[in-house]
Amino acid sequence: MFGFTRAEGRPAMSVSGRPHPSPKTRPPVDVSKGGTAFVHATRYNIGERMKIAEGSVVTLAYDINDASGEIIESSEISGLVTFLQGRSGLIPGLDRRLVGMEQGQEATFSLPPEEAFGRLQDAPRQTLPITEVPSSSPKVGDEYEAALPGGQAVRLRVLEVSRANVTVAVMHPLAGQTIEMHVKIVALREATAAERQAGTVISRPPPVRRAL
Repeated sequence: MFGFTRAEGRPAMSVSGRPHPSPKTRPPVDVSKGGTAFVHATRYNIGERMKIAEGSVVTLAYDINDASGEIIESSEISGLVTFLQGRSGLIPGLDRRLVGMEQGQEATFSLPPEEAFGRLQDAPRQTLPITEVPSSSPKVGDEYEAALPGGQAVRLRVLEVSRANVTVAVMHPLAGQTIEMHVKIVALREATAAERQAGTVISRPPPVRRAL
């Protein structure tokens, strides 16, 4: 069910679920002074002073730092993200903080666990056969890195141990952490009718079929 490794230090996977390159640490980017963490992109000619609202299509550059200042995810590595505001599926605290921002604007947000990757006490539980855990004698408090069937990295914390089973909390690798997120609005436009109907961004909307 899970692919396990014993947890040692930082998550083996980035927030996006991709393998993370070699760690690098630097102080949080001061975006007010034109930090270099963001990818530059061609500007869209979209009219003046459009602001993000529900249903806007947003293209975002970002850095995510943990409390120590280590970069744990960056659009320099993972690429820009484009999403439909209000239906993004991104971390919960981000959507509401983006409302009212404009193209080209930059900001820094501090997100507590409940608005980022969840609190430890809220993590769902799962009971596994003890034979699936890599340790021959698991103990309460042990943690393991694992991957879900789709490849998403998770952290498992042992909560209960019986003769036959182990109950674990299934958490995002960054659950329980306050993170700092630096963002830049690279592009902003209104959603097309097809995107509003689909509830997602369509890179190339299908052509309108004309009646013969």
